[in-house]
Amino acid sequence: MNLIELKRDRTPRDAIAQLLDYASWVEGLSYDQVAQIYSEKNGGNELEEAFADAFGASPPEQINQSHELVLVASELDASSERIISYLSESYGVPVNAVFFRYFEDASRKYLIRTWLVDPRKVEASGTGKQKRRELWNGRDFYVSLGDARHRTWEDCVEHGFVSGGGGKWYSQTLDLLFPGARVFVNIPGFGYVGVGEVQGKSVPITEFRVQHNGQKVPVLEAPLKAPDLKEHAVDPEKYEYFVPVEWIRTVPK
Repeated sequence: MNLIELKRDRTPRDAIAQLLDYASWVEGLSYDQVAQIYSEKNGGNELEEAFADAFGASPPEQINQSHELVLVASELDASSERIISYLSESYGVPVNAVFFRYFEDASRKYLIRTWLVDPRKVEASGTGKQKRRELWNGRDFYVSLGDARHRTWEDCVEHGFVSGGGGKWYSQTLDLLFPGARVFVNIPGFGYVGVGEVQGKSVPITEFRVQHNGQKVPVLEAPLKAPDLKEHAVDPEKYEYFVPVEWIRTVPK
């Protein structure tokens, strides 16, 4: 996460103190608090949907694992340079400064950016002093399940699947799942509700089948609880996609 402070009409000490204050506040925010702040600042929109629109994936399961602090200024005074160098080089704080200069030459315009410290050195210096993330084991996946009118957790548990749809942004990450992978399912606003092992690849609603009355039937013909499951069944761009899962443990929402 990048935290940026603009040095404008502030003394160097005030600007850097403000930047450190932001970092200490952000570090303590939980996922739910970040989601709430986003919603309040963006007309009630959901963080998960906005993140999926922008990046084509669900938000990371854990946040605030590392920070990079950046002071932006038109020029850098000796006091700011001394403080930032001291924090970065002596204590491994991932703090840096970038300043810009603007020039015009006839009809041409130039914007020059200069870092105080090579950003690669700043990143390396802070690595050992921040919370470390464990290496991914290549098998475990986080699934953010929107439990609403197009899918319900009850259906997922009863018929053994996870699903997503309404647009490729919301379903394409299911393609990453493979037989033998393990999924940890989280319902935003409620928490983790289940863990299971993937049994097959992602398929569209028109191809997925579930058990009903001892037989395998198309999911479109099964009496599922999600009232709007079939809404996008004729629109390939918004198909619901399904991944079969054998549940290891589940709990009610």
